[in-house]
Amino acid sequence: MRLRRRHWALIVVLAMLAALALAALLRRHAPPEPVRLLPEGDAVIYVNLKNIRHLTDFNAQPVAEREPSYDRFVRETGIEWERDLDEAALCVHAGLANGQNRYSEVLTGHFDSDKLSRYLRSISRTVETYRQTDIYSIPVEQRTVRVALLGLDVVGASNVDDASVIHGLIDRYKKSALPFGGPSIVQEHYKDVPFGSLAWVIGSVPAQRDPHKARTLSLPGGVDIFVPAQSTFIGSVRVLTAIHAKFELIAANEDDARKFTEEVQTLWTIFQGVQASAQPAGGDQDVKAVFSSLKIERKNKSAVISAEIPVNVLRKLVANAPGLTGKPEEQQNTTPAQPAPAPAKPPHKKK
Repeated sequence: MRLRRRHWALIVVLAMLAALALAALLRRHAPPEPVRLLPEGDAVIYVNLKNIRHLTDFNAQPVAEREPSYDRFVRETGIEWERDLDEAALCVHAGLANGQNRYSEVLTGHFDSDKLSRYLRSISRTVETYRQTDIYSIPVEQRTVRVALLGLDVVGASNVDDASVIHGLIDRYKKSALPFGGPSIVQEHYKDVPFGSLAWVIGSVPAQRDPHKARTLSLPGGVDIFVPAQSTFIGSVRVLTAIHAKFELIAANEDDARKFTEEVQTLWTIFQGVQASAQPAGGDQDVKAVFSSLKIERKNKSAVISAEIPVNVLRKLVANAPGLTGKPEEQQNTTPAQPAPAPAKPPHKKK
């Protein structure tokens, strides 16, 4: 009898361990919680600012003079985004309002929810309560941005005209313990995002309304690149020994993938020629390392662009970014002008 009890106890323990291992595995392959709260959209962008701070210390940079609206926000809430924001997830609703994009976002961080709610109430036109959660309607550039404090460290916002979008954020937060969820495009392609990525984007290119007109991406300098319609793109940045950046475009067929790859390769060859003629010698060695590591290749219906970026490059970009230093941009890297010497007095003449 005792042996049988021990046998069943061992089975129960093994079942509990298996359930915990399965839950941990699901959590590892599930999108971050801010992403799981987002509504359906055409593209999703995620950034882990907490880990980026560890790499760059950009929150330790002295802050330049703030814009009046942001300065008031900092004074009344005590929140500085470069210091207190941990995660940001953004959903793009392409062409939702007269061809213009709309956005929904979820932010996590450290802040005083009482101060933030008082500030939001002071700038809101109306305040609605939905499922014991206040929704602040804030007029911004002839649009209405709805903001809700989902939790002590979670904020949701959307400028979509339909209020059901912000309601959906609240509904999903109430059951956010589920390991799956989020926009369908994320559920389908999140497995293709490298594990441990600091930032990533998953989006889709809709079909062209005019089938005889090719969709193009306009770049600086008047250069257009063919972009296959009905394709999916996945970009990611993660840190190993260096920063590994990867962009993959999954086309509807191999011909579109081949054409896109060839145009990117041609553009890259032209760019390399221009760089070689402009800087025949010297230059930043880290930037040269990025250029030499860049690869463009095609795998069946996918075009893959990858590069390795030294961590120093990211630190330099953050250190030199305008607005993060205590001096205005036009005064950086300059020495104070010396006062002009006083004019020599004429020699004194004797009478």
